[in-house]
Amino acid sequence: MGETNLDESGSTSDYELALRHFNVGNMKLDGGSPIEAATEYQSAIELWEHDARFYNNLGIAYRQRGELGGAEKNLRKALELDAKYRDAYSNLGLTLLDLELYEEAVVNFTVALSIDPNFWYAYNGRGLAYWALGKREEALSDYERLKNLR
Repeated sequence: MGETNLDESGSTSDYELALRHFNVGNMKLDGGSPIEAATEYQSAIELWEHDARFYNNLGIAYRQRGELGGAEKNLRKALELDAKYRDAYSNLGLTLLDLELYEEAVVNFTVALSIDPNFWYAYNGRGLAYWALGKREEALSDYERLKNLR
């Protein structure tokens, strides 16, 4: 999940350089600098556009900057590249929560859970979406599952 195929066009050295940008981006994101992180992820994508992780993390950086349209676009691109990338479904679900698109958020969290039934983070997000929709029983059920997983 969230990996790339080195059979795509491009050279191994391009991919290695892209990975360096990706790793620096991760350090920037973890350090609370989403603007700098986004720049690194964009550099990685310019070198190697076939890695879903690059788009996923760029989506996270955009979301942290409050640029929800950019976040959604990049998270959807990550899922085009890897339809089984549970983290991208969950991150898209969080972005959709921010956009108040609660039904679509539920769908994305549910897909993440179909990929990994023990993915506690998706139970939490789906519970938030259910709660926002007024579906209290479903939300409480997800929170109970979450409690049992942690």
